[in-house]
Amino acid sequence: WLDYRLFGEQAWAMHLHSMLLYALLCVVAGTLYARFIPIPWAAALAGILFVIDGGHGIPAGWLSNRNALLAVLFGMLTLLAHDNWRRARTSSNGNGFMRHGIPACVWLGLALFGGESAVATGAYLFAYALFMDPLVLTGQPRARSRAFLSLAPYAAVVVAWRVLYSSLGHGVHGSWLYIDPIAEPLAFLTLGVQRFPVLLLGLFGMPDSLVWNALPAHWQYMYTGAAVIVLAWIAWCIRPFLRRHPAMPFWAVGAVLSAIPACATIPYDRLLMFSSIGAMGLAAQFLAYYVEDRGQRAAETQRRMRFAGALALFWICAHVVAAPPQLLATSFGIKFMDRVWTTANDSVPVKAEDAETRFIIINTPIDLLGAFLPPYRSANEQPVPKSWWWLCAGNQPVEVKRIDAYTLSLRPGGGFLQRPWAQIFRRPSAHPMEKGQTVRLSVMEAEVMEVSEDGRPLEVRFTFSQPLEASSFTWLTWSGSVYVPFDVPAPGETVVAPGLDTKLLLRSALGLPAARAGG
Repeated sequence: WLDYRLFGEQAWAMHLHSMLLYALLCVVAGTLYARFIPIPWAAALAGILFVIDGGHGIPAGWLSNRNALLAVLFGMLTLLAHDNWRRARTSSNGNGFMRHGIPACVWLGLALFGGESAVATGAYLFAYALFMDPLVLTGQPRARSRAFLSLAPYAAVVVAWRVLYSSLGHGVHGSWLYIDPIAEPLAFLTLGVQRFPVLLLGLFGMPDSLVWNALPAHWQYMYTGAAVIVLAWIAWCIRPFLRRHPAMPFWAVGAVLSAIPACATIPYDRLLMFSSIGAMGLAAQFLAYYVEDRGQRAAETQRRMRFAGALALFWICAHVVAAPPQLLATSFGIKFMDRVWTTANDSVPVKAEDAETRFIIINTPIDLLGAFLPPYRSANEQPVPKSWWWLCAGNQPVEVKRIDAYTLSLRPGGGFLQRPWAQIFRRPSAHPMEKGQTVRLSVMEAEVMEVSEDGRPLEVRFTFSQPLEASSFTWLTWSGSVYVPFDVPAPGETVVAPGLDTKLLLRSALGLPAARAGG
């Protein structure tokens, strides 16, 4: 709101705003590392690794994801203020809650208003109480239980935020794209078991966890299994180093637990900004201890160091060599997607006189690509059709059969809602459909003719109040990287609309000339 009030449509000023926020976040992260890592050059290295982390490109470069910068910034300020409070608590300065504890609660509230991801702040507060609280470090009686009691004010803030969040109607329901852990704990747990190792592999290694989403189901299972193996190897390599300093297990536990909220949606490294705080601190401190220990000659130490050396090399490749190019590429990721949107939009023949025309799309690759057009055209002050209906979303070919003058029957290969990306607006496992179920719109009704065992429509019949050739209807279908006119078949005839061509869609993202499938 402030950007638009100050800068209007000047995108450069908005990006400058984001860059300043990212710079401030990096300063706060550097302060955190300097406070908790005992080796100065390791703290500096952790700060550098955080700055160039490849997963930060989207939050820093995409204006709509700026909320992640705010959530992490205020979340880390919460942790610093909490540390100030706990240090004052064990010093001669008194309790320190009014001076540091209350500001910490305020920072946490601001973090939560920045984004739901800020609940990950709790992971670091929990890890702090386990390993870094001054009471724990001094070994006082019942120190750990007293340290955990200090987290009660933050729990109250989170509960108050969640009550407000729900009472105002925020949240998501019935979608595959996002799962509410509170409203649907079983679904969150089921999907989280698959997503959690993938996210951690993207955090501690490579490639970007987004790759997992593009794989067929059987390859996803193999990817998850490989991620578990690699993570077990990493854990085994760092285990001897965790006892060297309390910050080591602090970084590890904070990084791992803060990735849990990210399991609510598809794996994507851009969701791991909170986790990267701990991951970069752990990696830098591990590398520092590895360098220190290389001079030891004990045979047992040497054997351990060989495995540690392999992990050190792996992390240098992932977080030093590969990270900067990934950061640069992902920061332009939305620009690539915008090319796909623009190419698709330019292929739609909407004119000013089409304001009363209903555009009916046989198929579109994903629901989001189908849904974008009306708001996209409105934002660019282009004509918008009266209705924009896409009948099927997915990458499979669609069999289209003309029943009579008013009716079409669609049967996609494998059925509707087949791939997760086609379940953005409806997750069949949560809301299965039934044969005979009907949805009625102003001039069209859709009836489910056949369903799969898991509640997905296999065939849907669309009946219109006017003949399909009516001048008020414009028919399109997806082909390659654009929408093209669709010739409605004659009664009794069947045609096949082509599915998604990934190569042509990639050409569109790279700015190459648009093309139709097979062209």
